[in-house]
Amino acid sequence: MLVISDDVIMDAETKKQSIIGMFDRITAAGLPVLFPKMCVFFRLRGTAGHHTAYIELMTPTEAGASPHEVTCPFDLKKDGDTYVIKATIMPVSLPVFGRYTVRALDEKRSQLAETFLDVVPKE
Repeated sequence: MLVISDDVIMDAETKKQSIIGMFDRITAAGLPVLFPKMCVFFRLRGTAGHHTAYIELMTPTEAGASPHEVTCPFDLKKDGDTYVIKATIMPVSLPVFGRYTVRALDEKRSQLAETFLDVVPKE
């Protein structure tokens, strides 16, 4: 599961992560919608070794194009380990109204998860 949020923070003592300000819809008075940052949170399980995941944010008008992409290298110590990815996209410009696609991909660019972000005009 992918979660879009304002931030993801980690408690210094417990090492627990907290997702701050989850959202999947933005209502805007005008375009482009500008954010200083957007976080994407994703947890996965895999095989031991070094891996790379990619987080893509695609606009509704650019099917297949990814104006925002974050590369997320990570290591798993043993098979079946879980890794938490927090990808930060800075800055974010959403140029059109519509449904944006957020995808997590593995190193072969196969899709692992997908969610959507709707940008709608303020009524």
